[in-house]
Order: sequence, then structure tokens, then C-alpha cells
Amino acid sequence: METAGVNLTNKFYFIDESGDAGFYGKGRKLLTETGGFQPYLIIGVVETCNRQKLRKAIAKFIQKMKADVLYNSIYSFAESDWYLHARSDHPELRIQFFEFLRKLSGFIVHVVIAKKDLQTFQHQFNGNSTAYYFHVLQCLLNKCLIRESHMHNLYLANCGNHGLTQLKNAVSHMELEGERFMLDMLLSSSSLELSVTDYMIWAVQRKLLKSESRYFDALKDKFGQIIEM
Repeated sequence: METAGVNLTNKFYFIDESGDAGFYGKGRKLLTETGGFQPYLIIGVVETCNRQKLRKAIAKFIQKMKADVLYNSIYSFAESDWYLHARSDHPELRIQFFEFLRKLSGFIVHVVIAKKDLQTFQHQFNGNSTAYYFHVLQCLLNKCLIRESHMHNLYLANCGNHGLTQLKNAVSHMELEGERFMLDMLLSSSSLELSVTDYMIWAVQRKLLKSESRYFDALKDKFGQIIEM
């Protein structure tokens, strides 16, 4: 791609999260008191220069699993709306995808781990979970985006009607510095690339919440920036 006489290299980023940004449930009741509280907001970004290669590799993996009699009777495959999703996938399928990711090249994953604090949430973000989420995401993007003649193609897992506006706000300071962006939202169910983000941040969450580090350790060479807040 060329812009104003400058050749720009396309970089693609696929953004998803594990956990959530909220502290309150129905009736503005604190989730810490009623249950369901997620202590961490983990946001991951899969970065690649070759989106097509990544997508084709994942599609080939899925076709292979569906053609294998050892796996194609797994209940997941029978569901018409099934897509790769670490939390709900069958354990045997999950292991196979992790093995696939261990051998896959051409991508790197950046992660921010935000330990949620109610006082900060109320005072700094006025109890606004959307503002908190995009603040955490902005911190990650500030660290992981290499600002050297790239067209940054950012794809955000669908997160509501105002997601694109908030994402644009999160990168606006970099646009003022001359960086180029293309922004879009994707459904996890229709984006094979987001399945990589989902699995990688599931491995991080598993290590944090369950003290089970084998998934993270098996893929630690695939991680780039890991930021703790």
C-alpha cells in the first residue's frame, strides 16, 4: 500500500479479551458480593503481516479435524454455530489446537493483564466499564504497535454499538503523530484469526486463575509484550 508517496507495510491486529471490565451486575449490585466477579481484564492482540496465510492455516486445521474419525464425532462439530473457542471447546479438540499453535509461525501475541481495582474504577473512570476497557486497550496498543511506515489494520471482537468510536479514540493520539489505521469490528464466530487471540489469552487466564501454566508455557515463545497493570 502506498500513501502520499510512502510505501506502507500492512500489519494486521486481532483484538479480543478474557474476563470483563465490569464491577456491577443487575441493579448496580457489586459482583464481588453477588458472585460472578472477574478479577482480571485480559486483552490480547494477535499481530501478523500475513493475514491470509494465518487464516488459511486455521481453516486447514479445522478441515483436518472434521475429516478425522477420531475427532469428527465430537459434539462441538455437530453444532451449526460452532467456532473455535477455548472455554467451550472439547478438551481433546482444545489440546489439538494448542499443538497446532505450537507449530504455527507468522504471528505474535501481545497481552495486557489488568488487575481490577474498584477504587480506581470509580474514581478514574467514574464507574464506566467501556472507558476502563479502552483505557487498558490503549495501554497495550501504545506498547505493541511498531510505528515504522505501517498501515495498522485493527480488528476488534464485536463489543457493542460504540466499539469502533472508542477504538478510534484509543488510537487518535497516534493518528496525530502520522500513524495510519484501518479499523473494523469482527464477530468471533466468523473470524478464524480471532480464535488464535481467544486461545492465547485463555492460556494466560488459566495460569492466573487456576495456576495451570502448561498451556502458557507451551506457547511462551509466541508472546511478545506482556504488560501488567
